[in-house]
Amino acid sequence: MDKLRNPDYQINAIKDSLQAFSGKYFFPLLFITALLGLFLEAGFMLYVLPGIWFLVIFSQSFLVFKDDQADQGKWSLRMAFSSFSRSTIVMRGYKWTYFSIIFEFFFWEILNAMTHELLSVWLQPYEQLVMAVFYKKIVENNQQTQK
Repeated sequence: MDKLRNPDYQINAIKDSLQAFSGKYFFPLLFITALLGLFLEAGFMLYVLPGIWFLVIFSQSFLVFKDDQADQGKWSLRMAFSSFSRSTIVMRGYKWTYFSIIFEFFFWEILNAMTHELLSVWLQPYEQLVMAVFYKKIVENNQQTQK
């Protein structure tokens, strides 16, 4: 996300990959991950469709939290919970697009499994970049429609 928003951003592979373990992101991301896992597990226990629905509507929670963290500085439990509600708002009108992207990645993951995860070196960064660009586009579209 940082590189997409700031073209002058210098990528430092080690520092950027360990960013989630820094003090300002570690506990909130751990909390959001646990809460997202709880929602998905509950959805999949009901039936498969609610689990997929929760996966789609809460998919942008981490990126929404990163934006909130950049805006407000300190995190709180309220901010972590609000990242889920803001994710549902951001995803309005884009659920089918997101689902089609995930469906395409499903086939890439099957091919990746056939190569014993060798494609992960290229596939994982590609998936993360596509998701970041998707988030950037939907946030820009939502801002334009609000004006």
